[in-house]
Amino acid sequence: SPTSHEVVAAVKGAGGVILIAHAGDVSRNRRLLSDDQIEALISEGLDGLEVWHRGNSPEQRERLLTICRRHQLLVTGGSDWHGKGKPNKLGENLTDEATVEEIVHRGVLPLYR
Repeated sequence: SPTSHEVVAAVKGAGGVILIAHAGDVSRNRRLLSDDQIEALISEGLDGLEVWHRGNSPEQRERLLTICRRHQLLVTGGSDWHGKGKPNKLGENLTDEATVEEIVHRGVLPLYR
């Protein structure tokens, strides 16, 4: 499987923006990305972290916000709504408009509204 460096290079080479979802959510994989792991990804070109997600505890949100502020990373959110069967609500934990605009600005594909 590819290394994180190879993935970042491929996505950036295609004009993409690198954002990590669920970095503070232990419900899926039972482990968090450590600060050191996130720092390593930042050095490879990470653009942002999903902070606003129901799976991130208040403590994890604060930890991720601190990292984002320290490194000027984009702060995103999402409902992670995939339909019935989960407590997530469509439209909760949204990404603010300025961040969406910055993501569009950094990418190479046009946004059609």
